[in-house]
Amino acid sequence: MTQSKPQAPSQDHHFIPKFLLRAWAGDDRKVACCWPRDDGIVRQGRLSPKSFGYRTLLYTTQGLPPEHAQQMENNFFKKLDERAANAHQLLVAGRVGELTDAMVLGWANFVISLWFRTPTDIDGLGKFVDAFKDPDFSEAKLGMATPEALPDGAYSALQMEAVREAIYDPALNQALVDMNWYSLEKDTSRRFMISDWPTHTAQNLPFLGHPNSYIAMPISPRRIFIAAASDTFIYEVLNTPQAFLVDRVNEGIVAHARHFVGYAEEGEVPFIKSHFASAPRPSVAVTIRN
Repeated sequence: MTQSKPQAPSQDHHFIPKFLLRAWAGDDRKVACCWPRDDGIVRQGRLSPKSFGYRTLLYTTQGLPPEHAQQMENNFFKKLDERAANAHQLLVAGRVGELTDAMVLGWANFVISLWFRTPTDIDGLGKFVDAFKDPDFSEAKLGMATPEALPDGAYSALQMEAVREAIYDPALNQALVDMNWYSLEKDTSRRFMISDWPTHTAQNLPFLGHPNSYIAMPISPRRIFIAAASDTFIYEVLNTPQAFLVDRVNEGIVAHARHFVGYAEEGEVPFIKSHFASAPRPSVAVTIRN
């Protein structure tokens, strides 16, 4: 009897995981998408969840042996996304009260990861870490010069460690866990969209814990996850006309997108193409550099 060889880990590192993209899939198991070509023109089509929302070798730790270079994807993000997928199933079903403590923390980790794992922020953090090779920059930021003997791989490892530490930041996660969580279904004919920047938050990133803080994120075309620090925000949401709420959420999703927008209504395509990437996107890396 012949045995099949172990399947090599995928080199397609999803910054928006497949379990979330599948919520927008149609009967053909594909998602209606718009995405920019190399010439900047936004095109449209139907794509399988595994074929977009990723960058090849995005989370590679440079300088490590091949068997260890993909540990960030294989040992960190894969497990993080598996935990979040379990919570997502209950949230889409509106069963927030059935989330276990482990699921709550896993979903919090996942939502926070969306601010740090995009290509924009991975690249930005890489540039920030590489800047420490400059003695003047290192002296200004650390009060000491970085040793010249450090190999390039050390900077890549530092970049990935910074991502892990940011996602698992205890104060940030606890603040999100302590917020009031809701899963709201919309019965309007309008549908929520999904993109590489799917979360709506306060204007500034260091917001969790403030009485007016909130997070709103579509988890399917008809349902949105909301975490709010007080009941006031959710009352305002419930009293907002549903079509208006969906439109406002979608405006942000399209304007902040850089890699793709997934949608469920063909009539939205002209709006997506004309507003794609039209607003400055929040950047964690820029916040850190400043």
